[in-house]
Amino acid sequence: MPLPSYSIVMTTKDMNRLFLRQALESLRNQNYPPLEIIIVHPAADKNAEYIAGLERSSRGLVRSLVPEGTQFEAMDAGFRECQGEFVSAFDSDDYALPAKYHVELAEAVQDPSLQVIYSRYCYTDENLNIQSISEIDPPSLEWLRKMCIIPGPALVRREAGEKVGWLDTAYEGAALYSFWLKLMERYKGGAFKAVDAVTWLYRQREGALSQTESKTVHQMDNRRKAVQ
Repeated sequence: MPLPSYSIVMTTKDMNRLFLRQALESLRNQNYPPLEIIIVHPAADKNAEYIAGLERSSRGLVRSLVPEGTQFEAMDAGFRECQGEFVSAFDSDDYALPAKYHVELAEAVQDPSLQVIYSRYCYTDENLNIQSISEIDPPSLEWLRKMCIIPGPALVRREAGEKVGWLDTAYEGAALYSFWLKLMERYKGGAFKAVDAVTWLYRQREGALSQTESKTVHQMDNRRKAVQ
């Protein structure tokens, strides 16, 4: 049975060119390639010409989207443009191992009731040197409410995203988290699959949200508001 199609949405703003190039190459080199990679970025992004060049040379694989609004309003616009059966948001500084989406989509073939599929990852330094491996995060509403974090670039069935209305962009810094809450509340844990396989690399870098204490505190406050 063939694997479902999938779309990638990548939001970026003035990302280090090397990190952006590595992230995109990792997606273009998937064993099972995406239907499309939608790069959402500001018009004045320092990499705008580079992204435009990729769009021209990719034979329809890479698309550029330049909406107005915040990062999460832009991401929401990207989701709504997707044509794949599944959708995945991927950060412009992370790195997907070659079998990431093949491994995850194989689970959807085995169990067509799955709406959200995700997997483990390695923490790395800025040069993608592996430092540690993540735990497998359990798919439960109680866990989401307690921890106020999400397990990274999951695959979400596009129909499920449409049914819950994609992102609540009013939750500044917590739009993806509230999206997960809506999915979990609608579909329950049985429709979520945590794959016990390392499929991507999470680059820890200076200036990233997870490395900036004040931004992290602000984001967590917004996520707790989303739970209430």
